[in-house]
Amino acid sequence: MPPATRERRVLTLSLAATLLSAGGSVVAGLWIGSKSILFDGVYEIVDAGMTALAIVTAGLIARGEDRRFQYGYWHLEPMLAFINGVALALACGYALLDGANGLLNGGRDVGFGPGAIVALVSALWSLALWAILRRVARDLDSQLVAVDARGWATGAVLSGALAVGFWVAGWLDRAGHGDWARIVDPAALLLVALALIPFPIVTIRRAGRELLQIAPAELDARVRDATRAVAAAHGF
Repeated sequence: MPPATRERRVLTLSLAATLLSAGGSVVAGLWIGSKSILFDGVYEIVDAGMTALAIVTAGLIARGEDRRFQYGYWHLEPMLAFINGVALALACGYALLDGANGLLNGGRDVGFGPGAIVALVSALWSLALWAILRRVARDLDSQLVAVDARGWATGAVLSGALAVGFWVAGWLDRAGHGDWARIVDPAALLLVALALIPFPIVTIRRAGRELLQIAPAELDARVRDATRAVAAAHGF
């Protein structure tokens, strides 16, 4: 199978998996009354939109050059990575505000037991997809698949932290500390958003350097040394 075809197929499967996971998280979040699980679903929906754009981009890159783009569509890859990073960073920013608002208002009541189960299943699902996509990204040397894999990694971290938070909240509730249990959901949302926001920022930085065509310092130094040697040898 050609690498470009395999890349598009993998991204399509990832999109289907993301939509399935996002739908489950949104339904579960509304059922349990958990803003953190609902945010998990919204985060995945944003990621699904980026994956759909990645599939289109992969097809354009595989076409190569044409009359309008004589150098091909390679520039779309870092552009999409940049948009992906911005979208996920905005999602994390919203989660920070929502979590802080929940804490200031005394927290919220949620179904802690079902919440822990839902979050744990989501974490395991995301972890499995991350492992598969990371291996494929290395095999194909695909930035698009690598960015998609990072989305699953951040989703796994988010869901795993939520599972732990709900387990702790359930224990506090059973121990008669209901007031403390109420703040676990917004606190978990706030802490997870703080932990996740560096990931899209790194993506924005890397993709931005490519979009601006900023050469790595090491490569620039090697090129300058080589040109100096040629200039000295020929008296330029």
